[in-house]
This record gives sequence, C-alpha cells and structure tokens, in this order.
Amino acid sequence: MNEVSELRRIEYGVTADDNPRKLGLVTFHIICSGNSETVLLKAKEVLKNFIISSSEQWPTAEQWRNLLPKWFVNECAEEKTKEEMEKYLENLRKLPSDEREQIIENIRWSLENWLYWLAPSERQWFWWDAEIVDENLLHIVVEVKEWPFAWKALAWLFRASGAVRVIPEE
Repeated sequence: MNEVSELRRIEYGVTADDNPRKLGLVTFHIICSGNSETVLLKAKEVLKNFIISSSEQWPTAEQWRNLLPKWFVNECAEEKTKEEMEKYLENLRKLPSDEREQIIENIRWSLENWLYWLAPSERQWFWWDAEIVDENLLHIVVEVKEWPFAWKALAWLFRASGAVRVIPEE
C-alpha cells in the first residue's frame, strides 16, 4: 500500500484517479451518539500519525506512546500480564455466549494489541473514504487485501475515538 495515497485519501478523500488495488472495498457503519464529526476527526488524527510514524522504521512501544495522540493512548487499556490474561479468559469462558460476545465487542484494547494488528505483516485494511451521514452515523470504506480480514483494530480505533459501535456492511 502506498502511504502517500492513503494519507491523501484520509485528508482529502477519494479522487477520480483512485482505483482499489487489493481485493476490494468494504464499508463500515460507525454508530455515534451525536458526535460523528468529532469521531471522524479523532480517528483520522490517530491514523495519520500512525502512517507517518510507521513509514520508515517501526517504533518501540514507548516511542508509539509519544507518537500517537495522548487521548488515544489514554483510551487504550493497560497491557495484561500472562497470568491476568489467563484469568480473564477463564472467567470469560464461563459466561453465556451472548454475554461473552457483548464483553468482547466492548473490550478496551491495549496499545500493544492494537499496534500488533497494524504492523506491516498483519495489517489487512487501508483507509479508502469516509462520509458523515448525520450526527449519529458515519460510513467508512476501507480497501482490503484478503478475505476474510481482521477488522477489529479498525473498530477499536473508532470506539476509542468516541463511536458507540462499528458494524461491517454485509
């Protein structure tokens, strides 16, 4: 993926010369609570900083904490130890499936987990376009390079930015 093209689309949107090069485009409905413009601006801020900071050498976890917006870093959960994660998963497995799914959908990601899924070897989606439908709804379009693709890091980006829910279009 060309970082310059992705940054241009984040900043200015799609032009007539843009053509998806990967598998295709996928649209997401970003549900907001009266703050769709703010959610979009915040998500773009994080993604622009991420793309600029990762274009040469991959920063360390501590460097990322200083490169990404403070508000985003603060929204991320603290990294769990192996023991804490095992206990968390053990408790999660005991819950009924509907409760478990609800918790998983609303979990706060650690910065390290989010960055893992955006590393060059793992990243499967790239910004294509966005539209503010109204104060409660955004449509985000991403270019994907495989199907199915890991999109929960995208969902965390928008939830950390203030969205209520992220729903892929079927």
